Amino acid sequence: MFARTTRGALALLFLMSGLLLGADSAHAQAEDGAGPGATLWRTGDRDAAVRAWTEALEAAEAPAAERARLAYNLGVAAHRDEDPLLAVAWFTACLRLDPRHRDARANLAIARTDAALEDADGGGPASAVLGWARRYTRSEAEWLAVLGSVLLLAGGLLEAFRGRPARMALFLGVAVQPVMWAPLAVAIASDVPDAHMVVEPRGLQVHPMPEPGTDKVGKLAAGDVVEALDELPGWRKVRFEGEERWVRASGLAPLDLDPGL
Repeated sequence: MFARTTRGALALLFLMSGLLLGADSAHAQAEDGAGPGATLWRTGDRDAAVRAWTEALEAAEAPAAERARLAYNLGVAAHRDEDPLLAVAWFTACLRLDPRHRDARANLAIARTDAALEDADGGGPASAVLGWARRYTRSEAEWLAVLGSVLLLAGGLLEAFRGRPARMALFLGVAVQPVMWAPLAVAIASDVPDAHMVVEPRGLQVHPMPEPGTDKVGKLAAGDVVEALDELPGWRKVRFEGEERWVRASGLAPLDLDPGL
């Protein structure tokens, strides 16, 4: 009985390992370009390609995979134009739509270095763990957490009704909880509603009112991510140190490109 229970638990753990460690290959990687923008890019008309991709991105009916592809293309274009901060914003936006886009993740690291930004995950051993946890969408992370809870409950029921031989299943159910819940914990901790990134290399001055002559109450640094609350021509209201403040809209780039968000 104990051997059979152990084999079943190990098989379940192996299945979960395949789900977690093999997630990178679950989705086909987005292409470097598609549609009219890709044709224009290949002919060397980069400005027209960027316009085409931007217009396609503004089309609300574009599916998430296509929007991720477009954001990636725009990130490549920004990097080629030697605007690494804007490239960081586009690659980040791409990964928010498709967390397992390998090319976007690799290029994001390069763009952050070129923009003199620190490692988004802080570097060190924790960087690999955080990088792995961010490879799941919010909905996928929620399902993993639910599966972890089900496994723990199933292990507890087996232990209660079948006695000592089932304790291995309960032990494994407890052991995998940090793995199953980590993506959701990271998603919740890093969630910023209507997130925008500062893409002005010198940072953005923060004003109490959307008027250039008002006193400055602070400054956002390049690469900072803030919640956008409202907008007026040339200005955007953001949450700054818990207060509603205003910054120049031209220095911000949106990170949430899914119309459903």
